[in-house]
Amino acid sequence: MRRLFCVLVVMAIGQALLFSLQTASAQDLRTAVDELADRIAKNAPGGKQLRIAVIDFPDLQGVTSDLGRYIASRLTTRLAQSPRFFVIERQRLNQVLAELRFSMSDLVDPAKAKQLGNMAGVEAIAVGTVSDLGNQVDLDARMIEIETNRLLLGATITISKDPAVTSLLERGRQEAAVAQPGLGSAVPTPGVAPPRGLQGFRYNDKAFAFELTTAEVTGDEIKLTFLYTNRQDDPGEGYMDINSTYLVDNLGNRYRYTGDSFDKRRVFPPQIQEQIWITFAKLRPGATSANLVLSWCAKGLDVCFKSVVIRNIPLRR
Repeated sequence: MRRLFCVLVVMAIGQALLFSLQTASAQDLRTAVDELADRIAKNAPGGKQLRIAVIDFPDLQGVTSDLGRYIASRLTTRLAQSPRFFVIERQRLNQVLAELRFSMSDLVDPAKAKQLGNMAGVEAIAVGTVSDLGNQVDLDARMIEIETNRLLLGATITISKDPAVTSLLERGRQEAAVAQPGLGSAVPTPGVAPPRGLQGFRYNDKAFAFELTTAEVTGDEIKLTFLYTNRQDDPGEGYMDINSTYLVDNLGNRYRYTGDSFDKRRVFPPQIQEQIWITFAKLRPGATSANLVLSWCAKGLDVCFKSVVIRNIPLRR
């Protein structure tokens, strides 16, 4: 009995340690949003006070929940405390949008963002996405200059998916929302036979298409292979934002990008399907599946950066 008791105690301690390791990189919601605001303020262009508006954070299907509204509201408050920004108040922002007959999601359209800028005197917008990765949630924020549609900065932070965050994710969702350009979630393609061991995930955009075909684990390296198509009529350069592309396994561990088959960027011929791969390391013991967050850019087409999430990729050695 004593030996059994000792074994149970050791198992309980081990589980507690594992849980603490899994959640060590994730923060509670308020702390994470405050840190996100600090990173944005720190990396903002210097020289003058920038007039900005903060837009609600939708999920990767373009649907806004109460979580996305809370993030935007708190970021508005925190960024307004920085001398680097003049932040338009959310009530005023909503009034301008009502006058223009725009929704928040319309502001990803550069032409409509310019109309907002002209009416409200806004020079840049802070936009972002909420990525539900199972036991944690990633917040990706970007600041875009309205006049040039240029990406000024980007920042990402991870929050724990506790009961409060889960509730906010489910509340207030705009089910009829149209997916925002620049965001997407890979889904199974009807009528297409899934690759062996995978679920046949494909993501289509007007400029390019991705199809995940294999996920291999050799030693400690994770290799994901895709069929990539440049869907334009002209050759186009494609590349990843390597700082925003990563894997998160089913235990909550994050894996950094380590390499690819196209030397970080390359020109792809038009309308031709080509095989490419990217790698991550090192697979942790006990991990059996992962979610991929892939940030891709098609240069010269104003589609930087598109965040594509592929969920539940099996990782078998």
